[in-house]
Amino acid sequence: MMNLRIALFLASIIGITVSLPAPDTCTQGLTGADCSDTYLQCVHGEWVERNCAEGTKFNSAAGRCDWPRNVCGGTEETTTTTTTTTAKATTDPSVPCTHEESWPKTPCNSKYIVCVHGNEYEMTCPANLKYDGKVCDYDYNVAACDSKSPSPSKPDTALVCEHETLVLECEDSETIKVESASYGRSDDGTTCTHPQMKDFECHADSSMQVVSEACDGKSRCEVEAENAEFTDPCVGTFKYLEVVYQCA
Repeated sequence: MMNLRIALFLASIIGITVSLPAPDTCTQGLTGADCSDTYLQCVHGEWVERNCAEGTKFNSAAGRCDWPRNVCGGTEETTTTTTTTTAKATTDPSVPCTHEESWPKTPCNSKYIVCVHGNEYEMTCPANLKYDGKVCDYDYNVAACDSKSPSPSKPDTALVCEHETLVLECEDSETIKVESASYGRSDDGTTCTHPQMKDFECHADSSMQVVSEACDGKSRCEVEAENAEFTDPCVGTFKYLEVVYQCA
């Protein structure tokens, strides 16, 4: 009950809406509608609404916020989802915070601290995001991460049609980090056009696991866009494999 009271109190301070679906409670994970600015995160058995980082939308298949082109039908959108904060006057733990503010727990960290009436509460960004003092965002948009990522780059997208081979390759000593993957179809039929197209919204649940196991940590990898690799998420429909990744 105390955790619930704290969550509701924090929500009223920093503008987060807490949704409590009845009678079900949650155990873990994220959920939400595709192409939404917000999603629900399970916190201590209760669903809490969070905002995606600026310029991203929730991708239910990947279970995280993603680029609009990967989840909103190829349309890039730019939205602003900032929280008004101020910099902490001191980092001395013996000195309590004095007003509503927030700051990263350490530079380039997914964990951050929110001050509410002199009490500090630790919060956590969604997966793969860091807190920049106002919002959770990707490393390459967070100034404090520059020293850890000397050459930050935005994700690349690779796509091949069914029965083709996807090849990902990084230069020099960089290695692949897969951010999202989908074997199926999620467009209006303009990608990998084929006579056999019955289902325009299908996704193999094994997509991320298969591609990550084949590519993460490697400088080059190949993945066959075949039902035998991913299972068939929509029988009778010609599919494609789309992967978002970074070289780092």
